[in-house]
Amino acid sequence: MIELESTKMTRLEEKISNLSASNLYFARNFLGIINIVLFIITPVAVYHSTMPFQIKNILSWFVISIILLYNWFSKKIDKVLLNILVEKIDLDKYEAYWKKHVDSKLGIKAFAFHALGVVSFFRGDFEESLKHFEQSLREKRQSKKVRRLLEDDREIFVVQSTIFLERDGGNDRIDFHEMMRTMSNKPYLKAMLDIIYYKQPSLYLKNNKEEKKTKTGKLLYQYYKAENAVLLGNMEEAKAMFTTLSKENPQLFIVQEAKRKLAKM
Repeated sequence: MIELESTKMTRLEEKISNLSASNLYFARNFLGIINIVLFIITPVAVYHSTMPFQIKNILSWFVISIILLYNWFSKKIDKVLLNILVEKIDLDKYEAYWKKHVDSKLGIKAFAFHALGVVSFFRGDFEESLKHFEQSLREKRQSKKVRRLLEDDREIFVVQSTIFLERDGGNDRIDFHEMMRTMSNKPYLKAMLDIIYYKQPSLYLKNNKEEKKTKTGKLLYQYYKAENAVLLGNMEEAKAMFTTLSKENPQLFIVQEAKRKLAKM
């Protein structure tokens, strides 16, 4: 998943994170439109103006300062938005923000559908997740850079959603086995396939000491580790990890899975 380098939030970021989805959308997008308008209109206005050169210079620097300030502020908002998902795990607010992009003619829909796909995955609605990722992939208004940025992240969620659907008998993808054959050179995804679909323990996951950077990443990793421990016969270890998971945000499907596992132990 696209992860934060640091999950620590400044006071400003905390205040931004407390804004409603509507206010976040306004701050990030409508202010951005105003910023673009200033960027386009100011040079033309200054060029054709009869005001003294010194005033033109001051006005130009003032507008440049506003643009730079907005760019800095927008990056803060982007960091906060990701933090709302991967640390605070407020799926409702994150979803509400990106739905506004879907409903708007000016929305960045490739990112919006991608974000909704991630939310649906964490809720365990795998069919809806695949649908959103497909919408993101087909969105025409995205640059090659954006497409590349989303591609690797998309694959991780698409593979996992497909595996869970196939496990539950709800997947109608005829290319499932073909897709899974490409996992041989991707050990983490291959481990997920072995554990969830084939019910075979993964030595990679047993021995791997990789630390995930975000809370959602750590919880998801812990879930797979717990499932792997069951397959290895380490029931006490699995029970301890499932118990820890069961106390987390109940909106996460892995929390519900952990509770079901504990009920059977």
